[in-house]
Amino acid sequence: MSLVPGVSPLAASLAPRITFGSFEFVTAWHERPPAAAVVVANAMTGWDDAPQDDSETFEHPSGDGLESGLDRYGARTITVAGFIDADNVAALQAAKRRLKRERRGVLVVDDRASLLALEADVRRLTLTWQRVTETHERFTLVLLADDPLRYTNATQRLIVGANTLANDGDERAWPLLTFTGPTGAVTITHPGGAWTLTATAAGSTRVVDLRNGDIWQDGVRIFGADSGPAPSIAAETTATWQVANLGSGRLGARRIGAYS
Repeated sequence: MSLVPGVSPLAASLAPRITFGSFEFVTAWHERPPAAAVVVANAMTGWDDAPQDDSETFEHPSGDGLESGLDRYGARTITVAGFIDADNVAALQAAKRRLKRERRGVLVVDDRASLLALEADVRRLTLTWQRVTETHERFTLVLLADDPLRYTNATQRLIVGANTLANDGDERAWPLLTFTGPTGAVTITHPGGAWTLTATAAGSTRVVDLRNGDIWQDGVRIFGADSGPAPSIAAETTATWQVANLGSGRLGARRIGAYS
């Protein structure tokens, strides 16, 4: 992905938006932004690539070569390269400190040309600098996504009764569910069976990661609060989830689409 400042107003309006945690990069402009320091991402690699294969292999028991076990992906490495252009040395150093503070978080790439915004949980591996002048430095930021899939970042509110969820991606999606109490023991009936989460109290929030089964209540991980096969959405399909016992609480689903 190549990103170029100093383009036409239309091209600037369609340039991708890239954020890492609370930090947003500039990816294109028609006229330079008035900020004292501008942090520009002008190249990104690894984001659109297919994840590397990380299947376990072992020697063929009766012949040459190898056999592989369960198909699985390895982690995704993403590199963001760019520069900081500042009005003065103090502004340059302040911008560098802001970027250094981001060690892990959500990387969001909003491709405004295709109207598709995807995100991934990442952590920083390295951040290196190359001085050009006292107010201009190049940087290379290397990130690792332990889960190599990329997910849609919109939230869909689920209601009591039938809900249709669409996964336009090429991988099975295991959404993130957020329950805001008070709810009863919510049951989601889906094509793979019925999954139930115990009641969420008034004033409490539970976040359920269906991919790995983690449940967090008000920021604390809890165990034994769910039962039954977890719901998911196959690649390039829609699924109907029947929600019951939501009470007066709320339920939202994120990362409904999953992309390799």
